[in-house]
Amino acid sequence: MTENLNINEIKQKAYNSINQDGLTEVAAGIMFLFLSIMLYLDVFLDQEVTVFFIMPIIFIGPFLQGMRKKFTYPRVGYANLVTLRRTRFVIILVLLALIPGIFAVVKFIKMDFHADLFYFAPLVIGLFLSAVHLYRLIKYKIKRYCIYSIIAFLVTIIAYLFPMRGLVRVLIILTSVAIFQIPIGLITFVNFLRRTPLLPDEIASPEKTE
Repeated sequence: MTENLNINEIKQKAYNSINQDGLTEVAAGIMFLFLSIMLYLDVFLDQEVTVFFIMPIIFIGPFLQGMRKKFTYPRVGYANLVTLRRTRFVIILVLLALIPGIFAVVKFIKMDFHADLFYFAPLVIGLFLSAVHLYRLIKYKIKRYCIYSIIAFLVTIIAYLFPMRGLVRVLIILTSVAIFQIPIGLITFVNFLRRTPLLPDEIASPEKTE
């Protein structure tokens, strides 16, 4: 039992150490902003961009791993906590959780403004994002996730205080979270580079894992 607790503590410390760089929220923020833009083009401008919704699955994982191999691992060392395959899997799960709400917005916007699925889709998306950040705050004690959780929750509630189309609510929620995550993540990343010195090559070099 003690051994398991020690292993869990080691994993948590390693995870926290790696996530000092702020790159996770930058990557997630870029994904949310990208989805917002695609939704806007698809529904408001009637552009056929559905195929581009899969682009975050393809590019965000490699982007995050590439940035960490270049900047993070040379400073905190390499821990095989999240492989590229697992990163892609997590991104797919997040997108699968968002897709029902996004699908409802795209399909129902031209058919039924008062459909229950359409009306509650933004609420589901906003509360899901808030819950994900709250989980990361509780599990990994990364305080800035408290800000993201509160923002997602407040923006979701505020969006329902005013009469507006469901798609507009989705765009507001995703864009608001992205607007906070990207700058805070970039500031965190710059501070991480400034305060964390490079490690010797033999400690920092990551092994190739899938």
